[in-house]
Amino acid sequence: MTELGVRDRERAFLARWSEIRKKGRIRYTISRGGLYGLLLFGVWLAVTLIELNLSEFQQAIWTRDAFIRQCVIWFVCEMLIGGVLAHQGWKAKENKFKYLS
Repeated sequence: MTELGVRDRERAFLARWSEIRKKGRIRYTISRGGLYGLLLFGVWLAVTLIELNLSEFQQAIWTRDAFIRQCVIWFVCEMLIGGVLAHQGWKAKENKFKYLS
């Protein structure tokens, strides 16, 4: 503990978050939301490809057009979910920042 009960770890958070904060909430939400969305989409795609390769029935009913359509739908959904997660992360870090400062 140092002065005013703020630990070094908390001081590092305050410094790092104030730098991120200067760049703006929209940039944070878009960049982090995009990363979260891509990660979620990658997990969905991996699971779907594994499922398709393991099931002859799935291979028979899935056409190329259907697969591409599903990819587009899931990509949009996962990006929206990523945006919501990033927005919630911003709010949580803002509350922590206000509490510590």
